[in-house]
Amino acid sequence: MKDGYKLPTKLIKLTWATGKGNPPKMVEITDVEKIEENLRYFGRVVFLDSIIKEYKDTKLLSGESPHNKKLIPAFENGERNQKKLVITERGCSISYFQPAFYKVDLKKNTWTERVPQKKNSYFVINFGGQQIPIPSLSCLAFVKNANPNKLLAPDHINDFDDSIVLYETDQLYRNLKTYAERSGKTWHGFEPDKISWAWNNLQWLSREDNNDKANGKKGWEEAFEKQQRFVKFIEDGDAKIRRQAQVFDYDELDRMKDVANHPNYVKEKEDNAVWEHEQYSEAWYEDTERHDWEVEACLKHGERKYVETELINNQIFGTEIGVVEDATGLFTEDFEKKDIPLLDFVEKYVACSHMRKWDDTMWDDVIQWVRWVTNNGHINSEKTNPKLKIVGHKILGPYGEWPELDDGKKKSIIARTDWAYLFNELQYFAEGLHYNEDTKQRLLKKIERESFQLVA
Repeated sequence: MKDGYKLPTKLIKLTWATGKGNPPKMVEITDVEKIEENLRYFGRVVFLDSIIKEYKDTKLLSGESPHNKKLIPAFENGERNQKKLVITERGCSISYFQPAFYKVDLKKNTWTERVPQKKNSYFVINFGGQQIPIPSLSCLAFVKNANPNKLLAPDHINDFDDSIVLYETDQLYRNLKTYAERSGKTWHGFEPDKISWAWNNLQWLSREDNNDKANGKKGWEEAFEKQQRFVKFIEDGDAKIRRQAQVFDYDELDRMKDVANHPNYVKEKEDNAVWEHEQYSEAWYEDTERHDWEVEACLKHGERKYVETELINNQIFGTEIGVVEDATGLFTEDFEKKDIPLLDFVEKYVACSHMRKWDDTMWDDVIQWVRWVTNNGHINSEKTNPKLKIVGHKILGPYGEWPELDDGKKKSIIARTDWAYLFNELQYFAEGLHYNEDTKQRLLKKIERESFQLVA
């Protein structure tokens, strides 16, 4: 473990019981492998000790009217009782996307999750005899503060254009409602712009700017408008999907003539529409997250290193080439029926077409070829062919096409004159090469924010 703390012997977490209506409950995890697995996905881990050390002499924690006046008393109470507070970048049991909070019992070496509780419009946790606002705690732990004597307000960004944060906050909104219902809590007034405590939706502002943004004044008009759209999207949620589902064709209207069946049919259709939308949203989020991860890798390491790694770690052919064997029997020793490293393919049939040395010119041309083959025949936005082409291959044409084979009786089932094979085979390869300027700037900012780590 970092910061000199050893692996806990017991991890106590909130879990969601299966079955509708069953209340969440705390469970004890003592298996070492399961504890390690949980910790592996926590991301950055920050102890309250580090926050106190970093900011104790600033207006964030000390002086007249500190913004976080409860933190130092909570820390001191914890120290007297041999208790620590740890904040993890993600992994909250209510919503994985949000940071989690654990009380560490040094005597028993036990970590117990502190479940967020609603207080007014925001959420808090209890530690050291204090109720601590968790957006402030998360911002202190994971967002660099360039001026801790001026930037005192942890502000929710709530940018409608940030589709990742929008989806994660929407999931939190749903989960909080379900958690409250199953736990028998009377929480009211969920405000989507105030519920999140995720570091990627927080920033430090001065108190003056925070007030101006809340009212959409003095240069904060655009941010205010985006926040309004953010809130409306989440609040409309299922209601909008259900309204859209209440469009019936003639056959449906005919089936609903039976008044007794009408309400059940309508509800079933609405429920199905909501379920389908949830499945689509989750799949879209996973695709977007995967693409962002690829672009981040490309930005961090540079195009050459990124493409080289992708070429080494990816393979092609295998199953598809079996179709060729069955249909034509064109296999040769040079083209076996098995997956081969993509780097081998590029070196043998692509890069060799104009030189044998992997110098700067070679890399520029290979990167261009990869950009082309992974973008359906386009280089950037222009549909054109790259400098390199496939040379010496016994089956594939210069731009990855299957040959059109005709034995005099009928054309082969693998004839694809209208579609290059490699475009289809490599459509998810090296996705990180494809991004616009807005995505680049958003992810560069994310990378910078992720690099911040408090020193214990």
